Amino acid sequence: MAIGDSSSGSNIQSIGIGTIAASSGDRSIAIGAFVTASGASSIAIGRNAVADQTESIALGRDANTNANNQLMIGAVARPLNTFIHGDIEITGDGIIQGNISATGDGYIGGKLTVVGLIDPTGILLSEQSSDPGSTGANQGTFWVRNDSPTVPMFTDSSGTSYVIEYDDGYGAYSENFIYQPGGTPTNNIYDNWNDLMTAFSDSAGPRNILIDNSFISNPVIPIGIWNIENARIIGIDNGDLSSKTPLVLAVGASLQNATYFENISLSSSSIGLTISGIKTITLVNSALNGTISSLIEIITGATLSIVLVRNSSLVSVGQPVIIINNTSTLNVNAYSQSIITSNAITGNGFTTYFISDDIESVDSPIGYSGTFALIKISNAVNINYNNTTSGLTATNVQDAIDEISLAAAGLPG
Repeated sequence: MAIGDSSSGSNIQSIGIGTIAASSGDRSIAIGAFVTASGASSIAIGRNAVADQTESIALGRDANTNANNQLMIGAVARPLNTFIHGDIEITGDGIIQGNISATGDGYIGGKLTVVGLIDPTGILLSEQSSDPGSTGANQGTFWVRNDSPTVPMFTDSSGTSYVIEYDDGYGAYSENFIYQPGGTPTNNIYDNWNDLMTAFSDSAGPRNILIDNSFISNPVIPIGIWNIENARIIGIDNGDLSSKTPLVLAVGASLQNATYFENISLSSSSIGLTISGIKTITLVNSALNGTISSLIEIITGATLSIVLVRNSSLVSVGQPVIIINNTSTLNVNAYSQSIITSNAITGNGFTTYFISDDIESVDSPIGYSGTFALIKISNAVNINYNNTTSGLTATNVQDAIDEISLAAAGLPG
């Protein structure tokens, strides 16, 4: 059927409407001026629109299809504004030249490739057990792993996945491994220490081992030599971060490269930490206890520095906490209401206590045959500061440091 000047609709069930509207394909429709619908089952609507491919649709001025089963809306030179109310489903390939504005949700079952920039208000990612994409050369994948809570991840072009660091309340976050004896293992929660350490050894970078005694009051680390390098041991005593979670090393259990304990009360049935070389251990609201056995031994020639912060302690409950061998050195820096009992150390090395003036209780060692020194260090807030020539308002050293730091950061004092 043909309607209009020089229009044609000569093929089977074809329609041509307009000036020189040619519907030469079977079951084709051509509407407009200088329109061609030569592909079978094709539709061309709009001036100079050409649908010359099978089952193709060209809508708008200068729209031109170039593949079978293709929808072309508008053209690069003169794009057509299209408004679709309701749902739209596209099966197969589609090319849209121009802008798209959508109100509502969209669903894409396959991969979305965007050549330009993406400018969202936020991105909501569903948790995955592993890299959801096939990351290849010159590519990288951001995703979230199905830990509890979820963990942000990045997989590089070699296929190696990394945890993206952030602050999770325990400081700069790397990765959490939760030891929860008696609990239900899932994601990053382990009821078995061996399983936790297997997963731990497969990771890299700074990590947190969280000790949860919600089900068993005194979690035990079993026999074995456990390398916990770059890890912080943190107690979550029934979710209460102000108390100390008990943690017991079984006979023959040894922690290698331990450097940080927070909210932990650690004891052992045998030597649990053997110090060689030069090491530092920081305690935050934590206690190292000498109970059935001493906990730490510093071998000959080694140096250990222990920093006690916020109600931390070295306490003998039957045995000294630390054994100091000949020519080895122990330096203890104690702050913020820390406690060191008189029989906390034994041996004949070199020991120095650096004690701040807000210490709760520190006793000189009894039964220690080595060299000992106790040095008082004043809390900076208790040291007067003369601000006559500096222009600062501070009257003690700590306030002066804080005031200078704020000024350097451009913050109001």
